[in-house]
Amino acid sequence: MISKPDPDPPAQPPTRRAGTPDAEQVDIFHWSPQFETGLAIVDDQHRLLVGLLNRLAHVLALDADRETIDEALNGLREYTVFHFDTEEALMREAFGGDEIEAGHVAVHQQFQQEAAGIVLPEGGQALHDAMHRVLSMLTRWLAFHILGVDRRMAKVMLALERGIGLEQAKAQVDLELATPAAIDALIDAVMGMYDKLSARTHELAREVEERKQAEVQSRRAAIVFEHAIDAIVVVDAGSCIVDANPSFCDIVGQARERVLGQPLSGLIESLQHDPAGDSIGLQAVRSGQWSGEVWSRHASGERTAHWMSLSAVYDERGQAVHLVGVLSNISQLLKRHRQMERLAYHDALTGLPNRLFLSQRLKEAMHDARRRGEQLAVCYLDLDGFKPINDRFGHATGDKLLQTVASRLQALVRANDTVARIGGDEFALLLGGFRCAEDCSPLIRRVLAAIESPAEVEGHVVTVTASIGITVFPDDASEPDTLLRHADAAMYLAKRSGRAQYRFH
Repeated sequence: MISKPDPDPPAQPPTRRAGTPDAEQVDIFHWSPQFETGLAIVDDQHRLLVGLLNRLAHVLALDADRETIDEALNGLREYTVFHFDTEEALMREAFGGDEIEAGHVAVHQQFQQEAAGIVLPEGGQALHDAMHRVLSMLTRWLAFHILGVDRRMAKVMLALERGIGLEQAKAQVDLELATPAAIDALIDAVMGMYDKLSARTHELAREVEERKQAEVQSRRAAIVFEHAIDAIVVVDAGSCIVDANPSFCDIVGQARERVLGQPLSGLIESLQHDPAGDSIGLQAVRSGQWSGEVWSRHASGERTAHWMSLSAVYDERGQAVHLVGVLSNISQLLKRHRQMERLAYHDALTGLPNRLFLSQRLKEAMHDARRRGEQLAVCYLDLDGFKPINDRFGHATGDKLLQTVASRLQALVRANDTVARIGGDEFALLLGGFRCAEDCSPLIRRVLAAIESPAEVEGHVVTVTASIGITVFPDDASEPDTLLRHADAAMYLAKRSGRAQYRFH
C-alpha cells in the first residue's frame, strides 16, 4: 500500500486579513472530478493548491495591500514545495529510482525555479500586467501538472498496487492516456470553455489587456484544435456533437456541417458498456471522464479502432455542459497486440494453442460441462516412434510430420473441441458434449487411425502411431493441472500396454 509521508504541511494563509477588500472570492481555476488522479493524498493536496492559486488571483484582482499579496504568493510557493516533497516520497517508495521518478522530479525542479523568480512590482499598470502573466503561467502549469505528469504517476502507482509489474503498468498507462499533443488540446479546450462559461472568470477579464490575452489563448487553442493529428470532438450534455476538428471529420468521412448535431453514438461505437446500459456520454457525465477502445464508422463503411478519452466540462454550478473527446488511432497497435497475443498463446510450429492457452481453455470447458450436465474428456496424446524418424531424416522432416499430425487432429475434432500442442511430440485434446466416458471412444479410435495413416513428408513416406491417455470430468473432479497429470499417467499406461492404443484413468 502507498503510505502517507510524515512531514506536516506548511501553514496556509488566512482567507481574510486586515487590508483585504471584503468581496466574494472570484476563482480562475475551478476544481472538477476530471482532475482526480485516484490517489487521495495527492488529490487533497491538488485541491489545496487550486485554492491557494485562486486566493492569489483574488487578492491581486482586488488590489490588496502588498503584505497580503506577498503572503498569498509565498503561501502558494511553500505549499507547492510541500506537495512536491509528498509526491517524491511516494515515488521513491513505489518506483525506486525508475525514470518516471527522475522525470517527475525534473518537472518539480523546473517549476520551483520559475516560481522563485516571480517578482511583482509595486502597483499600477506594471502590477496589473505582471499579475496576468503570473496567474496565466501558474494556472496553465497546474492544469498540465495534474492532467499530465501527476495523472500518469498516480495511474502507475495504482496499477502497482494491483500487482502489475512496473514496466507493464507504464505501458498500460501510456496506452490509456492521451498523447501530449492531445493533452494540450484538451486542456486548451477545457480552459477556454471555463473562460466562456464562467461569469466569475469574466469578472477577472474586465480589463482590455486581459481580454486580448484571452483571445490569444483562444486562437492558440483553435490552432491546436484545427491541426491536431488526433481527432477531437466536443458534444453537449445530450451527447450531440457541437464541434469537431478536421481529423475527426476525416475518420468519419463527413463534412463538419453534417457532423454537427449528430449523436456521438451514431459515429463512434464503444466496445465497453456499463452494466446498466448507459452510453459512454452518460458514464463520462456521471464520473467526470471515460476512456476506452472505440471504433469509428466511416461513411464508406470502414471501421477503425481508436483509444478515446472523454472528459466532462462543468460550469460554476457543477453541471456538465460539454464533453471533450480525444481519439487516437490504435489500429496498428491493436494489430501488433494481436500478433504478440498469438505468439504468447499459440505454438509457433503448428499454430495450435499452447500449454498456456490450454490451461485457460480447460477451465472454460470444465465450467461449460458442469453447467450443461455433460462430460469432458481430457486426452493426452504422445506419438510412438517419432524420435527415430527425427533422428533418421532430420528435424525438418520431424517438424513437417508434427504439422501433418496437427492438421489431422484439427480435421477430426468438432468446432467446440480443442487441440493443443503441449511440447515435443505431445498433444492434448479437450472433447466435450458426452453423456458417459465411453461416448468418446469412437472419436478416439478415429484419431488413432488418422495418425497411423502413412504420411509423405519431405519426400519420405513415414508412419507413426499414438498412445492416448484419457480422464473424464466431472467423474474425475480434479483441478485443471491435475486432470492433465491424470491423462498423462493414463497415456504412459497405454504405452506400457503395447502402444497405438488408449487407456482411461
